[in-house]
Amino acid sequence: MKRKKLLLAACFSAAAAGILGLAACGEDGIVFQVDGAALPETIGAELGDLFIMPKVVAVKDGKEFEVEISVLDSRNQEVELINKKFRATDADGYTLVFTATDGEESDSARVSVLVTDTKAPTFSFKEVSGFVSILGEEVTVPECTVIDASSDDLTATYTVKDSAGNEVSVENGKFTTSVTGDYTITYTATDPSGNIGTKDFIVSCKKAVVLNGFEEAADLGWVQFDVAAKEAVSEPARNGNAVRVELADPQSSDGNWRRICVPFRAENGGFLSWEEVQEFEGIQCYIYSSDANEIGLTTFVRPIEAGWNTVYYTMEEIVAAYNVDPSQYSPDENGFFLNLKFALPGSYLVFDYMLGIYADDYVPDAEFLLEDGSDLPEELRAELNGSFAVPQVKALRDGDEMQVTMKVTDSEGTEVALSDGAFVISDPDGYTIAYTATDEQGSQTALVQVVVIDTRVPQIDVRATGNLAVVGEAFRVPESVVTIITGENLTAEVSVTDPDGNTVEVKDGMFTPEKEGEYTVVYTAFSPETGNSNEAEFIVYCTEGKILNSFLETTDVSYVGYDHSAERVSADGVYGIKVTSTAAEAKQWATVYLPLKDSDGNFLTWEDVSEFERVDIYVFISENMGLGLCNGVKDYAQGKAVVSFTATELAAAYQADPTQYREDGTGFYFNIRQVNPGAYIVFENFVGVYPEDILRKCR
Repeated sequence: MKRKKLLLAACFSAAAAGILGLAACGEDGIVFQVDGAALPETIGAELGDLFIMPKVVAVKDGKEFEVEISVLDSRNQEVELINKKFRATDADGYTLVFTATDGEESDSARVSVLVTDTKAPTFSFKEVSGFVSILGEEVTVPECTVIDASSDDLTATYTVKDSAGNEVSVENGKFTTSVTGDYTITYTATDPSGNIGTKDFIVSCKKAVVLNGFEEAADLGWVQFDVAAKEAVSEPARNGNAVRVELADPQSSDGNWRRICVPFRAENGGFLSWEEVQEFEGIQCYIYSSDANEIGLTTFVRPIEAGWNTVYYTMEEIVAAYNVDPSQYSPDENGFFLNLKFALPGSYLVFDYMLGIYADDYVPDAEFLLEDGSDLPEELRAELNGSFAVPQVKALRDGDEMQVTMKVTDSEGTEVALSDGAFVISDPDGYTIAYTATDEQGSQTALVQVVVIDTRVPQIDVRATGNLAVVGEAFRVPESVVTIITGENLTAEVSVTDPDGNTVEVKDGMFTPEKEGEYTVVYTAFSPETGNSNEAEFIVYCTEGKILNSFLETTDVSYVGYDHSAERVSADGVYGIKVTSTAAEAKQWATVYLPLKDSDGNFLTWEDVSEFERVDIYVFISENMGLGLCNGVKDYAQGKAVVSFTATELAAAYQADPTQYREDGTGFYFNIRQVNPGAYIVFENFVGVYPEDILRKCR
């Protein structure tokens, strides 16, 4: 019994500490006691605390009787007891009434409960202290609920200080961050008893960007379990919308984690590359969970509580996970994946704000742009010895324009002087343009390499005297002269292809055509100094006829019936004697004689000419002309032309006028209609073509 009384005394001391006044008891025989001592007149209680009734006994003549207990508040209203406990919410106090009966009479005792308020108000927030704010952005001071036993509707005041302890101006419940570090919001509230409560709320200001704001359901990517619902919600979103996903396939802790994918988007709407993700110091996400769970990366998970959680992963952790499984991040709509340990029946997650957080000393890259708004290229090209205008550039950081300076250096690092923003390219090894952009965050330089293109190429001059060859007869390839500004002594390599594109052998500077048509002679020269090569083409026309006049000398045009000049030309694919009218007025008709010779240099007789099936005269005319025999002409357009006459046409012309052909060396009569002043005709070749039977004999 002694031990029981000691325990009772201990309980009373704990429940009703601070006994005041004298003992309380019945007037006659029944005595009310606690641990053998009489009841006190007053007992203290803390406002808002749970009051535990002391264990009181009633004693008379050494016998104990059952005690009934009731509690009255300051308005004399009975207070409900639950397990002999009640919460002290009446600041004006209570009265404890103890009643006992011995079977013959009843007695009672009263004890006053003096309620005091010594506890300061406390604070509750919707936000999680330590949440990240992006440097330079506006922060809304988190709403605060003041909790106090007085039950009064208390309002807190607050002050805001930055990481250096400087007080920050707040307007309409908002302030703007200007430095990195922790901003401390100190809330203060005073209850009616004068108790003052304070609470610091931390806003961590970082250089960061929003990677996913979770404003739409599509902002949450692939989810590796059955989803009962995935929707954008405004509650319990921290700001704006969030994405809520409810799980539909309850699972136990079977080790089969559930993957949730979160795409990362850049400001332009595209997906971040893995290289861009690695620029961050860490990744942070705000997640509301309906139940305690675990969430993490490929390699590990961490516990999250029911309610709001700030989930943060360092870049070292992310890279380690990526090295184990590169699907930790994918630069597409899947993006960054989180592993969820459990999928509990009816549980859900709410995703709100995924941030990429930079180190405090991180300086955003400047964006260098050309005047037209396009990106500054890493390389530009310029022509040796040409004038090069250095592109004008603007630079932006966080959307603000920066001051830009420019410097050009040659391959040896010597600065190049500019004239009106340009300079002459003289260093074949190239130049470097350094654009330096500066703002209050620092300077950044972009380098552009100017690659110099040496456009100096070998010039090839083909020294041809004619471009007509005969089937079966060796044709000497015209010589060429190669020149270049570097002064190199170069020669051209020669290749020949036939009309079908087949390579023809060239030996000792000659080739033998085997069929009619155009043969292409290609001259190729390469300059080791500039690294450039050049080609020139020379077309050889091959015929099965006999060349009767190659027009190498001005005497190869024996007579011209109008004022003229004659010269040998060899350019632009035209080779022969150029006859130009020097008459002051146009001549309606004109006559030209062309001598014809055999291979021994003898002039042909009419009988020799009569053996040909036809004759072909290769010419170039400066304008449209009529060309023909003494008894008629045909119209030809400006440019190259082959004027052909059959044996029948020749015979008819000769019968009409025997001067059509003269055997004395004057030669073949050639008629021209409408020769204008300055007009010219170039005679290149005169060819006689034998009939097939004679041609076979010649072969």
